[in-house]
Amino acid sequence: MSAVLRIVQAGPGVTLQDAGRWGYLRYGVTQAGPMDALAHEFANRMAGNEAGAAAIEISVGGLDVMVEEGALELASSRRVFACRAMAARCRRCSS
Repeated sequence: MSAVLRIVQAGPGVTLQDAGRWGYLRYGVTQAGPMDALAHEFANRMAGNEAGAAAIEISVGGLDVMVEEGALELASSRRVFACRAMAARCRRCSS
């Protein structure tokens, strides 16, 4: 199932992260990826995704999102919870 997620407002420390790039340093591409790789993997597993799937990482400033179509599963590694947001509901997450 897919969903349409609209980001209403994002703080300066909100990024979209995947597991990073491995094996490209010789070409000048750093590994990058999430600040906390274990938390990233944990949140993805809670949402039913592969460990390296892209995730929204919130470090500073909070995030306002709205689910416009479909359903979306949210998972957090900071507070252990997972919830399902349905269309037209708005969620506020803060760091």
